[in-house]
Amino acid sequence: MFQHLPLSIAAYEYIGESLLIKYYVAPYIWEIDLTGVFSYVSPRCEDIVGYSSDELVGSSFFSILHPDGQQLLQNYFNNVSNRKPGLATFDVPAVHKDGSYKILNCRSYPLINSSGVITGFRGVTSDVTERMQHIRALHESETRLRSFFEATSEAVSLIDEDGIVIEWNPASERIFGIRKEDAIGMTAWDLMIQLIPPEDKDENTLNHITKSFKSALTTGVAGFKGPRIFNAISIDGRRLITRKTVFLMKTDKGYRFGAISQDITEEKNMAEALRDNEERFRGMAERSPDLIIILDKERNISYVSPSAKTIIGYTPEELIGRSVDSACAPVFSNDLPNCEDIIQKITGAVPTENEELQIFKKDGTGIFVNLYAIPIIRDGIVSGTQISMRDITQNKLIEQQLRISEEKFVTLFKGNPIPLTLVSAGTGFFTDVNDAFLQNSGYNREEVIGKSPSELNIFVNESEFAEFSKDIRENYHVRGRELKCRTKDGEIKTCRFSSSIIMIQGMPQILSSVEDITKEKQNEAAMREREERYRLIMKNAHEGIMMNELTSHGPGTFYDANESALKILGMSDEELKNKRLIDLDTPEMKARAPAMMRKITKTGHAAFQTHYIAPDNQEKIIDISVSLFDLNQVPTMLSIIRDITEEKAAESAINAMVTGLVGATGIKSLDRIVSSISTWLFADCVMIGELSPDRKYVKALSMIFEGKKIDNFTFRLEGTPCVDTISEGFAFYPDNVTEVYPEIRAIINRDFRGYIGAPLKNSEGDIIGVLCILSYSPINPGISVQEIIDIIAGKAGADIERSQIERVLIENEKRLAETMEMANLVSWEYDIASQLFTLNDRFYAMYGTTAEREGGYEMTAERYTREFVYPSDIQKLLEEARRTLEASDPDFISDFEHQIIRRDGEVRNISVRVRAVFDEHGNLVKTHGANQDITERKIIEEAVLNANRQLNLLSSITRHDILNKISVFYGYLRLLEMESDNPAILEYVQKMTEVIKKIQTQIEFSRVYQDLGSQKPLWFSLSSILPISSVPDTVHFSDNTSGISLFSDPMLERVFYNLLDNSIRHGEHVTEISVFSQERNKSLTIIYEDNGVGILPEEKERIFERGYGKNTGHGLFLVREILSLTNITIKETGTYGKGARFEIVVPSGSYRITQ
Repeated sequence: MFQHLPLSIAAYEYIGESLLIKYYVAPYIWEIDLTGVFSYVSPRCEDIVGYSSDELVGSSFFSILHPDGQQLLQNYFNNVSNRKPGLATFDVPAVHKDGSYKILNCRSYPLINSSGVITGFRGVTSDVTERMQHIRALHESETRLRSFFEATSEAVSLIDEDGIVIEWNPASERIFGIRKEDAIGMTAWDLMIQLIPPEDKDENTLNHITKSFKSALTTGVAGFKGPRIFNAISIDGRRLITRKTVFLMKTDKGYRFGAISQDITEEKNMAEALRDNEERFRGMAERSPDLIIILDKERNISYVSPSAKTIIGYTPEELIGRSVDSACAPVFSNDLPNCEDIIQKITGAVPTENEELQIFKKDGTGIFVNLYAIPIIRDGIVSGTQISMRDITQNKLIEQQLRISEEKFVTLFKGNPIPLTLVSAGTGFFTDVNDAFLQNSGYNREEVIGKSPSELNIFVNESEFAEFSKDIRENYHVRGRELKCRTKDGEIKTCRFSSSIIMIQGMPQILSSVEDITKEKQNEAAMREREERYRLIMKNAHEGIMMNELTSHGPGTFYDANESALKILGMSDEELKNKRLIDLDTPEMKARAPAMMRKITKTGHAAFQTHYIAPDNQEKIIDISVSLFDLNQVPTMLSIIRDITEEKAAESAINAMVTGLVGATGIKSLDRIVSSISTWLFADCVMIGELSPDRKYVKALSMIFEGKKIDNFTFRLEGTPCVDTISEGFAFYPDNVTEVYPEIRAIINRDFRGYIGAPLKNSEGDIIGVLCILSYSPINPGISVQEIIDIIAGKAGADIERSQIERVLIENEKRLAETMEMANLVSWEYDIASQLFTLNDRFYAMYGTTAEREGGYEMTAERYTREFVYPSDIQKLLEEARRTLEASDPDFISDFEHQIIRRDGEVRNISVRVRAVFDEHGNLVKTHGANQDITERKIIEEAVLNANRQLNLLSSITRHDILNKISVFYGYLRLLEMESDNPAILEYVQKMTEVIKKIQTQIEFSRVYQDLGSQKPLWFSLSSILPISSVPDTVHFSDNTSGISLFSDPMLERVFYNLLDNSIRHGEHVTEISVFSQERNKSLTIIYEDNGVGILPEEKERIFERGYGKNTGHGLFLVREILSLTNITIKETGTYGKGARFEIVVPSGSYRITQ
């Protein structure tokens, strides 16, 4: 346990803090205005606060907060004027819909309009309630561990691999008298030598101790095994007997040793006394140690025990036969009258007991004896006297020493800083307490003496106190018993009692020392909580956490890692412990390792991303954050890793949105790009410049510096990072760019820190300029910036030639056709009764798995949905399943698309066609269907749409330029018409005007036509797109298309607008228009008819030709073109004179009908 103590206090606290900054799980996204009202909330909110997004949108953020959280958020809004750009993070208490208390972590950044004014905030919120509980638990756990170490009654010490003392607990200070600050830093052998008794100190002993310690540190073998008894002497001169146990700890540097020592001095002394008593008792059994003298009835000595020689110096022979008066005269010289009185009593049959006398030995030495005399009675007559004398001289000396000792005890008792009490073992009343006890308990002496602890209500638990008292009386001593005590003012404290029964003036007293360990217990509880928090963080953290030492040869192998790290890296704990941080890089990335290590050594931190190939050959992108710190004076690297493979894929989607920055042309486009980048990256200088012909200078075409537009700015390339940008391509220096390129100061006389640069290329791929972004502070865009900058630098394909786009389009269309021909279809069947799918090997192959892995060819719908369907498409799948289960039409077919997640993690797009199977009673019994992998088709469709957008952009540029020229031409014709009165010239002017108008009409038509096919087809409710609001008051419009949805180009609304326009313009007397549908032959016919003049038979097809008609001739041509994009056809079937009738035929799969 002690081997891990420094680690839990130092390193794990650092780990916990690093993790908690990054620990956000499954957040929801929101937007609020400056009043706190939600304008958008993602669906994830329902899992966190219980409210759906529909319930929250339009309501106030304050409505879901706890009152404390409301005040915190209000303060946040009150300071909005001082809010700086960038991310802000705060925790706020909230109330779940079910009433439970939650702690939410919010990360937000301001929404700033083009004027630089904050209009609201966008952020993400995650539930960190459990995380906060774990933090508290970890802190308590660590405190408990340290409290135990500090509070144990055994001396515990720890030495490191160099033999230096690194731990010395309070018990070590108490037992050996050496303070912790003196012990820490000493060598173990120097400390040991201080504790050796003087008589044992010699040169050989000192050398032996030093060599034993050094050998143990080298070999890992202690000088002795198991507990061993040692004699020692404390710093204050106390003789000690200790029982010591040594334990080994193997580390990367060698061996550490710990020692646990118990003070058994009192135990040994009691054992010695017990042996003495046993020997004395044995001697008494063999022969009496007392002097026994027997007198006959004439008072002559008839027997003397052999102990006479020992007690009074006479042999038995010298005394036997002599009268008691003559024999005892020299012995009882001073106390002879007493002796005579005793003998007279005995003669009168009166026994004498415990009579204390002083007598003299043969050599004149005075001694004290206890005399016992009893008459010897035979047949009722005193026939003699038996006298027993015991030498009590030594006892008298001991009593004298005891009186002196008691005086010393009283002095020590009263002045001791530790609270001490004396309680009568007989009555249980306090007989004495010292000043320290009175100070700590709050009582005065008169309130305590003569009272029992129960009367003073000192012990909180009387049953525990009773058990404590029982143990003292049975065992005579109790050490380290912890009891809850109450002071006079009612404060509850935890105290440690060490108590023994001692004799004072012949009376048994219970001497107790009372230590207040309340704070120690609180620290112990906090340590346990801290340990538990650490354990839970390591166990539940989604980020991988790893630790290794930094050696002189670079990063050492990992020696600690959590389960998340093992999962991300695809390794076992044993495999990871043979790896170094550098081993996680791919070969091409290892070249940067020396530079990365220099940065870590210099700054103490580095963050980078690397491609990683897992043992199962799965390629991942891992984000690694490395921090360097000292742990027990050893450089240690803490690495936190995240699998950001999916995040990287998401960045590509973000990049597509950035393309919208390039929406204009010329200088205006450049100004727009510069302004957008400045706002996005909070850059202090953004410039787009072109290279001079000699490629030595850059001239700014558009530039913003410190928020102001700068004109006519040119600088020399040499010595600036733009040189590398032009020669190497994209360049990014998040920080310290001025240190790398000092000459950059000369450009604007400023010290910049962050730099981003990208080359600008023409349609031939030649570099013609540079995009330069500079910042006074480090640049941290938060996402992969290169793709976005490259898209902006390429101006979204606006400069790509039309022919290149057309070739790409043809190739994409060809690839799409080939893909469709080689499409791989898989089939499946679903049983309604068992609710099981029946699948096959082809199906499993599409999903990247096998029947063996999935446990057979049957699978529940719930498992399929949970494990294979992309989460965002689950609702779509369930809706289609519901439609199928509710179907009653035998010809029912469901046709839809969704995404799947293969077993290898790859996301694919599939098209699903489902047919329902009914029994003879019309009950749905099963469904079967076919899935087609359309991932490549989706990719191609996206490419086609992008190509169309590029073509449209080019057409827009061309059309804009032509219309500008037409406007100029119109102006010149008007001037010519005003200045000339020549009829011939005016006639030519009129004809040229008519021609120009036709050209303008054709150009205007291209504006509408260019949008065809530029966007993906979508599902539209037919009723919602009918132009009811455009119908004149003189016309009655009838809509009978409720519940019908069509899969069509987004310009579908233009179809019905043009049909209405055709009726109004050419129907002459239209008063009725109706739209209705008929389903037949697995297709849907939508009928549009009016009661106007109708269409002549010979014109029924020509009306759909471009340019045919009385107006522009484009209306019905566009209608047919729009519908044909999704294979929808239209024809005119009305009767001339009765009205026009258009039949729009929608193929199966392109319409839905809901009741």
